This record gives sequence, structure tokens and C-alpha cells, in this order.
Amino acid sequence: DPVAGKLMLSFNLPDWSGKKVADDLSALVKLPVKMENDAVCASVAEMVLGTGKKVNELICLIWGTGVGGTMIKRVDQKLVVFPVEIGSQIIEWDGQMIGHGPKGRLSSYVGGGTFETVYGVRPEKLSMNDPIWEMVSQRMAQGVINTLVHFKSDSVIFSGGFINKQ
Repeated sequence: DPVAGKLMLSFNLPDWSGKKVADDLSALVKLPVKMENDAVCASVAEMVLGTGKKVNELICLIWGTGVGGTMIKRVDQKLVVFPVEIGSQIIEWDGQMIGHGPKGRLSSYVGGGTFETVYGVRPEKLSMNDPIWEMVSQRMAQGVINTLVHFKSDSVIFSGGFINKQ
């Protein structure tokens, strides 16, 4: 909850769930601290400092434990941000229930947090020409195409721990 400065739920840092992280950090560094979703922060950074400087709209997809994202637009010289949780879209109607969220969701099939459960191997153990990557790529492409059907964008940028390691 960015307004309250409270971390509502963290799958990577479960002990931090429910804590007022912004207040704790502010007390530690003796400066005001604001908190925001990782995808929102990445997309703002891209629009201000990165590839997005040259476009009016972009979708920034964060591919890590799951798949999150943000659509961001320039409107009257301001940035307007729309969080887009593309990882929650259903891509397999009769899909598996893996991790949190509904069964058959994109993040269950391409997220780093569930990869080994789905494919039986850790992603870093696969060679780049392993056929598993074809399945993962097709599922991610389906998620991106579905997202672009609903959100027009000049550019799509991928980032996040999973994509950066692969």
C-alpha cells in the first residue's frame, strides 16, 4: 500500500509482509521514504532515464518471480502510470494451480518462482536451445499479445531478475 507505506504481501520477503517498510526506512536513513511497486519504479525510470525518453507510451514488463508490469504515458508533460498485472491473466483454461492466484495464470508458467515446479528443472540449468524455452517463450508471447490487445503502446520493455539472468 504505497499511501500507507505498508508492504501488503511479499512472496520474496514473507517476513516483511504487513510491515510499514517506508516508516522503518525513513527512521533508519532520517529522510522521507516513499514506496511503490517494482514495476512502477522501473517504468518511471525507463521513461525518465532510459528508452522511454523517446516515446510517449510504453509498457514495462517485469519478469521475475512472476510477471508484473506497468503502462505509462506522457500527458501534458506529466507521467500517468497504470499498473498492469499481466501475470494474473489466464493462458491455460484448464491449467494447473501453481503458487498463488488463479489456476492457469501466466506467472505460473513463466515465472521464476514456479519454473522448477512446472518444468522440473531450474531455468539456469537449461541451455539456451532447450525446447523448454520454446514453451516458455510461446506462453510469454501469448501474455504480451493479450496485453497489447487491451493497451496500446509505442514500446514494450522487458526487465526483472528472471529476464536479466537468462
